[in-house]
Amino acid sequence: MDNSVLNISINGSIGPENAFSESYSFDKFKKALALRPEAKTIYVNISSNGGDVFTGYDIGNLIKSERATGKKFIAVIGSRAASIATYIAVCCDEIQAHANSLWLIHYPRNEGAGGTADDMQKHVDTLRTMGAEFVKQYQAKSGQSPEAIDALMKSDKFIPATEARDLGYINKIIETVNADIDQEFKAVATYNLKDTNMADNKETAKGLFAELKKFFQADAVGMVTVDGDVKVGSTVTVDGAPAPDGPHKLADGTEIIVKDGKIESLTAPAAKEDTAALTAKIAELEAQLATANADKESATAKATELESKLIASVAKATENEAAIAGLKTKFETMEAALKKELPVASYKNIFGGDTSKDFKGAAGAKDDSETERVKGFLERLERK
Repeated sequence: MDNSVLNISINGSIGPENAFSESYSFDKFKKALALRPEAKTIYVNISSNGGDVFTGYDIGNLIKSERATGKKFIAVIGSRAASIATYIAVCCDEIQAHANSLWLIHYPRNEGAGGTADDMQKHVDTLRTMGAEFVKQYQAKSGQSPEAIDALMKSDKFIPATEARDLGYINKIIETVNADIDQEFKAVATYNLKDTNMADNKETAKGLFAELKKFFQADAVGMVTVDGDVKVGSTVTVDGAPAPDGPHKLADGTEIIVKDGKIESLTAPAAKEDTAALTAKIAELEAQLATANADKESATAKATELESKLIASVAKATENEAAIAGLKTKFETMEAALKKELPVASYKNIFGGDTSKDFKGAAGAKDDSETERVKGFLERLERK
């Protein structure tokens, strides 16, 4: 894509944006210009009956500032340029228009002005100041005398692009086929010194701007058409006229570069994934998530079971340890008691000798009376 060229379209009413309209504002123009700051040539496509003077001033001043940096601005008039829209056009380096384009210049007006006689005089003074600025810009562009410009502005009528060219306003006529001119709405350049509502009845205002929106959308300039297949070398038109050099975007998103009215290069729009495929992929991911959640629950249950078994094993080991300790204590008690009751030789015979032998025949036992005494002692221990 040739980033040195930028196309900006100003369609419909020019003015600040608000809740009731979608006017073309200074902010919109500034943002459009910032989309490609490296652009050296900017085409400003205009199809407008005019609008707010101050918004036109802001756009015109920005164009002049950018021109001072070396950028070139070319205004391309669509079906018409009227009132403050022409002021924006003459701020550009060059103005081109279709053969069926219309041009109208006139003095600004204040619609709905009110107040005292002094207030009204302030409005008159402001209007005269604005009118003088208009005349100055038109004279700088066309070279006409102030008297000739004054007469044309006071006539307040559309003139053909060819006549505007002959008067010095338009530099080049673009040959156009199938003229389709609509002058349903009166051109107007207005200003308002007060920040007031556009209408007391909001519903009425909404209806009015809805109708205006329909008109401007229907009459908008900038419909790019390719003759035949979209390929390099195909002829490109904008509203029936040869498309200006530079980048353009087709309805399907294809971006093309035009040179001498033909496609020099093109970039196909990014492929969109099939909706059915996306739905299937979402379902697959949801199933995987459900499986993962089930596995997580199963693993949690298994871990809980193992934890319970481990706790039980620890408890059993503790119980066994306590039993062993009890037996050890009992054994030590018996051993201590036997030490007291038996002679050393008999004790060794019982705990250190051959325990399979009967007490009576045990090595070291002196007589039957000693054997009986040991037996009696053991019986007493058992009873305890």
